[in-house]
Amino acid sequence: KNTSYKQNMYFKLDENSWLGIKGYDTVSRTGNNIFVQRYNGNALEYNLRAISFTWDSAQSKWKLNNVQERFVNGVNERVEIASSKWMNYNFTPLDLRRDDYLKDQMTTPMLNDFIRKERGRGSEMVGALLVERYNRDAIPVSVFILTIIGAVLASRKVRGGSGIHLAIGVVISVLYVLLSRLSVVFATKGSFPPFLASWTPNILFAFVAYYFYRKAPK
Repeated sequence: KNTSYKQNMYFKLDENSWLGIKGYDTVSRTGNNIFVQRYNGNALEYNLRAISFTWDSAQSKWKLNNVQERFVNGVNERVEIASSKWMNYNFTPLDLRRDDYLKDQMTTPMLNDFIRKERGRGSEMVGALLVERYNRDAIPVSVFILTIIGAVLASRKVRGGSGIHLAIGVVISVLYVLLSRLSVVFATKGSFPPFLASWTPNILFAFVAYYFYRKAPK
C-alpha cells in the first residue's frame, strides 16, 4: 500500500468556497481530479475542474492542467478552458500531507495553530488533531493514576505473592490501553467529543485508583 498517496480530500478554502481532491501523492506533490466550488448563498457562482495538478516550488503556486472554469450569474454562464493555470490557493503541500505522524512532531503551540487553521478550512483532520492535543495533557495524568494503582497493589499482601499483583497490574494496563484506543476511534470516526476521548480513561481509572486506595491496608 502506498502510504504517500492520499484520496478523497475535501475542505473549505474560505467562507464561500470548497475544494475537493480525488488523489494526491505527497512525495511527488502531484494530484489528479481537483475541483473548486464557490457559492453565493445557496447558489453556485463558480466551478473549476482540472484533470491534474502539481506544486510549482519556483512560484510557490499550484499548477493546474486541463482546466475548465464555469462562471455562473443567474441564468447566464461563461465557460473558460485552459491547458494550464497557476493558482495561489491558501494551502501548501505540507497541508495536504495528512500524515498521522506529522502532528506528533509538532510542539504544542504549533499544534494549536494548526488546529485553528484546519478548523477554518473545515478539515476532517480536526477530530484527530484535538485528540492529540488533549492527550498531551491527559497522558501525564494517566501515568500518575496508574502509578498510584501500582503502589496500592504492591502494598497489599495476598495469597499467591507478587505474581498476583503483577497479573492484576497487567490486566489493568491492558484495559486502560484498550479503552484509550476505543475512545480515539469513536472520536475520529464518530461523534464522540475529542476531550472526552482523551480524558474518559483517566476519569474511570481515577475511580479505580480511589477504590484500591480505600481498600488498602492502613
